[in-house]
Amino acid sequence: MAAIVPLDDLEAMQALEDAMDVKAARESLRDAEENGGTMDAEAFFESLDKEASDR
Repeated sequence: MAAIVPLDDLEAMQALEDAMDVKAARESLRDAEENGGTMDAEAFFESLDKEASDR
């Protein structure tokens, strides 16, 4: 699907989307800090492997 919109409208929509992404990222970081922090991808995949081998 395609639509033709004025450039100003497109830029406004992109700015709104960016602001929503920033808000979601901040909420995710706050949630992670409240629930034990984050882990890097390597640690995450190791935890999945350990969980799978424990079954």
